[in-house]
Amino acid sequence: MIENGRKDDTSMEALYFLTPSKQSVARLIGDFGGSLSSQNQRAPGGRGGYGAPPASRQPVKYRAAHIYFTSELPDNLLALVKGSGITPYIKALKEMCIEYDVSGSRVFLTKLVDRPFYRLYSPVVVRGFNDELEVISKKLANVCGALKENPVVRYLLLDPETHGDTKARPLAFLFHTEMERIREVLPAADDDASRRKSPTELIIVDRSADPFAPVLH
Repeated sequence: MIENGRKDDTSMEALYFLTPSKQSVARLIGDFGGSLSSQNQRAPGGRGGYGAPPASRQPVKYRAAHIYFTSELPDNLLALVKGSGITPYIKALKEMCIEYDVSGSRVFLTKLVDRPFYRLYSPVVVRGFNDELEVISKKLANVCGALKENPVVRYLLLDPETHGDTKARPLAFLFHTEMERIREVLPAADDDASRRKSPTELIIVDRSADPFAPVLH
């Protein structure tokens, strides 16, 4: 775990396998004596103002870093890495796009860590709704990217007056946006069999419209 204390060894190169979060990036930067760009900006006047001396640089833990993120690293976090002063230590930085669990040869789970059904459908939870759907859309795009599929998206659209606010439509649009970002890197068909292959369909349904499915599953 990157948050655990580790012994410095500048004779070794370190392999990092990280989630693309600000906390992970901050720990990574700290391991190589860098600082977040926001920490370098000092407020005028008083303690920590323009006249305050800069914070002392932390010692470097390792000789170099090979960094692998489990999913796409957002531009703002990549900017933090670039502006931290640790780029000379980075020998590799790759995005693996593997934020899903394989449960079988044809079953992929993209569940969130903590009570996703409650966070999406509970009337008590009123914040973070779009953030949850964005995470789900990224996980779905990870699966399609790993399978080298570029699916046609179909989603459940119900009468909101009868079924309430369903999640299928906004998730479908978020997924489409994510796939647009990785569409260019998906390999094109290079043989007749691939060209004759029927297009894959991704069907997004909303379990809130079916009260029996949660019980059956």
